[in-house]
Amino acid sequence: MGRAQSARWRRPGAGVLGVVLVGAFLSAIGAVPAGASPDAGATTAGPGRVLFRDPAGPAADGGTTARRATATKAAFPLSQTFALHSLPGSQHTIFLDFDGATVADTAWNGPDIGLAAGDYRGWVLDPQDPRSDAELADIQNIWQRVAEDYAPFDVDVTTSDPGPDALTRSGPDDPTYGTRVLVSSSNAAMRVVCPDLCSGSAFFDVFDLTSAHDFYQPAWVFPKMLFNDPKDIGETISHEVGHNFGLLHDGTATDGYYQGHRNWAPIMGVGFDRAVTQWSRGGYAGANNQQDDLALIAANGAPLRADEAGSTPDGAGPLPAGRAYITDNADVDVYALGTCAGSVTVSARPAPVSPDLDIRVSVLRADGSLVAGANPPSNNLDRDRAQGMSATVAAQVPAGSYYVAVTGVGHGGALSGYDGYASVGSYRISQSGCSG
Repeated sequence: MGRAQSARWRRPGAGVLGVVLVGAFLSAIGAVPAGASPDAGATTAGPGRVLFRDPAGPAADGGTTARRATATKAAFPLSQTFALHSLPGSQHTIFLDFDGATVADTAWNGPDIGLAAGDYRGWVLDPQDPRSDAELADIQNIWQRVAEDYAPFDVDVTTSDPGPDALTRSGPDDPTYGTRVLVSSSNAAMRVVCPDLCSGSAFFDVFDLTSAHDFYQPAWVFPKMLFNDPKDIGETISHEVGHNFGLLHDGTATDGYYQGHRNWAPIMGVGFDRAVTQWSRGGYAGANNQQDDLALIAANGAPLRADEAGSTPDGAGPLPAGRAYITDNADVDVYALGTCAGSVTVSARPAPVSPDLDIRVSVLRADGSLVAGANPPSNNLDRDRAQGMSATVAAQVPAGSYYVAVTGVGHGGALSGYDGYASVGSYRISQSGCSG
């Protein structure tokens, strides 16, 4: 009965707060896993349904561009904007739908919510130029952010419509399924789905449902309530999909959404003003939710990616030509550098947009002993950029065989910064001075 929950997310700040439902009700219907506290703004929405109505955002007029980041540069040819995949071939999919969709015969259309069946448009920055170059670049930027948040998992984050068979699970023996996130500029949908003007809404713990799977699709994100800002839209998409995976809000005893400290915030809290946003297990001071986000996502429909390299020189892989991945806080990837001599430089850089991975790089001898390592401190450049996430080792070495080890690390610990728990994601390696 606790599988069909609805969660609504609004940007916190000045405004009307949602209603808090007592924990006894949530516990009675099985909505709250062990170690988690009741969510802010929860109300009932029909038998066995829980609806999360969350804090209103400041100056949510939908017309301001005050929070929009500087102009986004397209990472890929504009013609590829609706053909982006983070893990093509995966049986699990997170479809970012910016083009609009028909929503009919779903829980959204039932009497508890009351959305009229029909076609609902996608994201439109300028109704007179609905697919401008600037908008295409923003869509690519948003995709990069969500793809990085879900990079450790066997799930394809895509902007290409995979069709209903790839998203809808027909039964327990169907291994192919996912979720659609409808990023919509529809005022009609927003007024019904979010009568209190929320920025996102999603049903709880439905990603891997074995029956009535399509009944709880799609998740919604309303960019108008996020100032059409790519960072805020990306954060909201990852947050809403997190609800689909069974994740509750990360807050404190006095705040339903933890807004972070220093340069860090949890994805299931509010990361709009923090450069480093990661999954959490409630290690920060005053945390009211000890859900293990990484473990729950993996258990609820998106297992971890296969590891591409061993953790010692004996199990080292060849240097990756493209991106590689740290998938959990125990993952160490070791690669063979080949024969090195003299001046050697090895660098590892995380995702170029909103990286979750803070990197330590170590150059090792064949016996595993350390030659040199690097782990620069992480600091904010602004609300969307952190320095110190990449790492570079420069060393003078005698001729011989050497290896590079890459792992995710924290900075300052969970109470004052962040630990290595969710320092996971993609990276690229470059080197000079070695045959590899």
